[in-house]
Amino acid sequence: MDFIFNLAINCFDFIIIYKYLNTFFGEKKYSTKIIFMVLLFLSIMHAIINSFSLPLLNIVSTIVFCFLSSMLFESSLNTRFILCIIFICIGLLTEPLGFLIFNLSLTTDVKPDNYVYFTSILIEIIRFILIFLLCHCKRSEYEYFPLEITLRLVIFPVMSIIGCCTLAHLAIRSTRKQDITICLIMCLVLLFMNYFIFFIFDKFNNMMIERRETDLLLQEMLYKEDYYNEVNNSNLLLREIKHNLKNELIGVYNLIDEDSDKCKTLMNNIFFDLDNSDSSYFCDNVIINAVLRNKNQVAKTHNIELISHIYVPSQLSIEPKELCLLFGNLLDNSIEACQKVIGRTKIYLDIQYVNNCLVITIKNDKLYNEIFTFTSTKKDKQNHGFGLKSVKKIVDKYNGIFKVQDTGKSIQIDIILYGITIQT
Repeated sequence: MDFIFNLAINCFDFIIIYKYLNTFFGEKKYSTKIIFMVLLFLSIMHAIINSFSLPLLNIVSTIVFCFLSSMLFESSLNTRFILCIIFICIGLLTEPLGFLIFNLSLTTDVKPDNYVYFTSILIEIIRFILIFLLCHCKRSEYEYFPLEITLRLVIFPVMSIIGCCTLAHLAIRSTRKQDITICLIMCLVLLFMNYFIFFIFDKFNNMMIERRETDLLLQEMLYKEDYYNEVNNSNLLLREIKHNLKNELIGVYNLIDEDSDKCKTLMNNIFFDLDNSDSSYFCDNVIINAVLRNKNQVAKTHNIELISHIYVPSQLSIEPKELCLLFGNLLDNSIEACQKVIGRTKIYLDIQYVNNCLVITIKNDKLYNEIFTFTSTKKDKQNHGFGLKSVKKIVDKYNGIFKVQDTGKSIQIDIILYGITIQT
């Protein structure tokens, strides 16, 4: 009975180790099937060692097996050592914490031999929660998961701890071995249910991230398609202007001495046609130009003027989807703020590429009493509010600077991205 219990606990322990190492190392040396076979073998070996009931041997074997598990992933020796030490420290912390919680919940004095199984399960649940939270902090992708669902999921392990303590109390008060066995099995079921609940949570979160990535790629494709359609229309318009320009210039030449007013009118028409032919052009970069052209059309429908000064190369090392996120979200935020102001408003956008740095400044009008926040002011907060957080995430990726200046009637955001190179 002891060996089977220890084996079950050790298997769950190595599942936690796998989750921990996979989050912090990421790149595996072998397939998932081989890794789980190795972890199962280590679990059996650890259960055999635990059967000797030697605390010092248990600690040494835990350190050795943890380090052997880390060898299944790609990493440096120093990183393996540090991460293994952190995991062992978390394990040593949870054991006294589990015993303390269980002992505080007891109402009568009982012999420790009667509840060793239950405290071990309680310790595993606490360890799993701590490791999960640590992995949660490491994987910033979780920020896209709705907070309401995350809070509700946290309730499950808390209720599991309460349930484990309750079952342990019932088992301790029972004199029948069958009752103790049933309570023990139910505690083990609670332990593994915690794993499967958070496994589903993790898979669902990955699906949300993949869906978001797909939406970004689709948006990028739409921007490009829109841009190339506009380029094609502009080319057709330029060909028409070129075809008519020669005849119009002949007419201007003949009217210079005869009718200066007609000459000026004809020249103004020529200038107007030339200006319209270049109205959709902002810069040589296809993605940035497509995003700005799209957002400029949206701004015009809300009586917002976009004033831009852009000097960037046609090809940059920053990913196209990041450019879509960066400028799309910045302009969406500015347009949303301008919509709340009565009358004609303006957005000033300055983009410069200097010394391998992308320098961005965007300034827009806003309500005087409105306080800047990263949180969306829209009612549907579950599907909104990620805009500036996504921008900040991109800035952090390139070790950049994100600065906000609120002057009362306007808001200015300054961004610098480092290490951006020109692609050939």
